[in-house]
Amino acid sequence: MRGAVIILASALGAVAMTAAPAGAAAPSASIDAIVREKTAAVSIVRTKARKYTAAIANGRLLQAYLAAATDNEGERVKDRIVSSLKALQNRYGLTGFRIMWRDGDLLAEVSPRRATTRGNRTSRDPVLKRGLAQDAGVVGTMMQGDTLTYVAAVERNGQKEVVVSIEQDVTAYERVLMHGLADTLYIVIVDDRGNVVSDSTGTATAGQAATFGGFTVDQLRARLRISGSEGSGVLTLDGRMVRVGVQTADGWTLVALDRTPGEDTCIRDDSTPCR
Repeated sequence: MRGAVIILASALGAVAMTAAPAGAAAPSASIDAIVREKTAAVSIVRTKARKYTAAIANGRLLQAYLAAATDNEGERVKDRIVSSLKALQNRYGLTGFRIMWRDGDLLAEVSPRRATTRGNRTSRDPVLKRGLAQDAGVVGTMMQGDTLTYVAAVERNGQKEVVVSIEQDVTAYERVLMHGLADTLYIVIVDDRGNVVSDSTGTATAGQAATFGGFTVDQLRARLRISGSEGSGVLTLDGRMVRVGVQTADGWTLVALDRTPGEDTCIRDDSTPCR
């Protein structure tokens, strides 16, 4: 991702945010619909990454390797593991795969740079530490720069023995957000810590605090009087009314901003009436 912290002014060319005046036009229902649609699409991409991580950790190939009776048998299974990881590469933005022993030795790796079953010890790796710190069978998520990492630990003989991780480029979410979106609409994904995951223009800095005209997501919700998981409203930005839609699902929040609040045009296509 490119650019700086999400600022509503930079996204829509405005410099101030105030509540819309009494009697202002109500937000179009279509902004609620588009936020729901994008939230569902984002959830699919995120869920696929989690499922693949769990499938590798619990899959028969890794279990077969851990149960291998000889080194030769283990090496044959490792080669099959690498082949299976390579088959997943580039699906849903997945770029890198690693399987590590608890002491940091690399069991297998597939990345844009290499595919191997041998490597250096990485005992200080934060991904390894995260995997060993969480319960076995749980898929955790870490954000490092432009990359989301999904992590799961595998137990053997009652001890967390292996950590599986999958890296996902956040541009996968950028593509989901921008697909079929009108030029007037801008959408940001914010994680449960209030940081940017991705946006529909690729101008936000992933991992940095998300603010909208100086307001956090929670403050934006309060401004719009949104108490549940979703809602919308109209705000005035430097004299221009802007429709805002918000929805939270599975810890992530999507914020949509539409700078054309008129009810006679459609969010998807400015030339098509929303009827």
